Amino acid sequence: GVSASVQADFLKLLRLTLLSYDFSYNLSESYRASFRFFKDDLVLFEYDSAEAKALERVLSLKGDHTSVGSSLDQFRISEELRKTLEKKSRYLVLLKGGIRNQKTEYIEVATNEHVTTFFRHNFERTDYQQNFISRVMGALIRSIFQIPEKVSDIERDTKKVQIEYRSEQNLIAQREDLPLYNEDMQREDNLSMVFSLNYFAQNRGQDRGLRSKHKKRAIDILAKLTGADPQVERMVRSDELIGPIRIDSRFHFGRPAIDHFNNLSSSRVYNVIDQICGYKPRGIFSFFRNLFNFCRHRLKSSYEKYEFELRHRAVTADDYRRCQRSFFNRRNMNMMQNCLSREAQRPASEIGKSIPLWRWADFAQTLHVENEDKVYFYFLFGLESTYHYGNVQGVRDNYPFQSFFNEGRFQGLGVVQDFQREQGLRSPASISYE
Repeated sequence: GVSASVQADFLKLLRLTLLSYDFSYNLSESYRASFRFFKDDLVLFEYDSAEAKALERVLSLKGDHTSVGSSLDQFRISEELRKTLEKKSRYLVLLKGGIRNQKTEYIEVATNEHVTTFFRHNFERTDYQQNFISRVMGALIRSIFQIPEKVSDIERDTKKVQIEYRSEQNLIAQREDLPLYNEDMQREDNLSMVFSLNYFAQNRGQDRGLRSKHKKRAIDILAKLTGADPQVERMVRSDELIGPIRIDSRFHFGRPAIDHFNNLSSSRVYNVIDQICGYKPRGIFSFFRNLFNFCRHRLKSSYEKYEFELRHRAVTADDYRRCQRSFFNRRNMNMMQNCLSREAQRPASEIGKSIPLWRWADFAQTLHVENEDKVYFYFLFGLESTYHYGNVQGVRDNYPFQSFFNEGRFQGLGVVQDFQREQGLRSPASISYE
């Protein structure tokens, strides 16, 4: 990783970081094998048999477990190989900072001599604010005792997009389309997506409730981005429910949600984008944001690129030669581009049979970051195609408080976990979400 910082030194006793930037790059790999043993098989593991030695080697966590020999092959029911590439950047200016994290995970599952591969992409954006007293005390302790400082946050706001799909290639990195139908033109449930929001805020003092800015943000999230009981919002507003407040809200989208979006007209999508960008909270940067309309520009630009790729195939040499006969000089370059666009346009029956996944990932990230109301998710992806759930945690009358909520029809656990469950590789009791 790479890091850079600017620090202020006070009498060589207290050194505070004013500005810092860190970038890290991590590549990891894991392997898991599942075995099934019946009671009658126990006789094979007595004494110093080959099966007993192979099992002991596996349980000892020593050596290379990706190849345990043929002795246990008859008991092996599945293998799972995961390779993860993570890029993370972090910046800090005085007490405010942010984290940008991108993680790509390659998952290979082998069952009954059949190998199925998946990719999971996580795009995470976090904004946080540190506690001033904690920051100063941490820097003082580090200067005196040479102990790494731990600084607590008074607010942390995270939005994350997770996209899973079944493919042998990283389609986002290679900028390839994901087929949504097989060779027999039957629909495949090979794509899923999750939008998640996590918000955390501390009290302004012991038993004094949230700071006004943090309370407003928490109330806005409860009202517009969760399905929590309205009484929870009322308790936060009246300081009956105080911090530390934690809000977790997740939106699951399966293939029906993607199909619903692709069937919307461009005018309908533009109308929703205008509504999303027309209801931004006021703040110190609101004037400049509204002046240049960054929200509307980013969303419309990202959507237009996705829509163009959705409705056009790759330009071929034959397309180029046909257009070159009519428009062969630079003065007609615009006409040449329009001609190529017409030649490469997909037939109406082919639109939606595959999607440009790299463009979809960019649009999904931009949409999740800019949108502050779940109603627009329902407009774009369909109410029946969205499953929304989460929880709210806080402190009420000096006791922990937690409230759960869920809305819509269950859309599965995602492409990877749905496959594992169908193959019997993960029991319902051990279901987890990340």
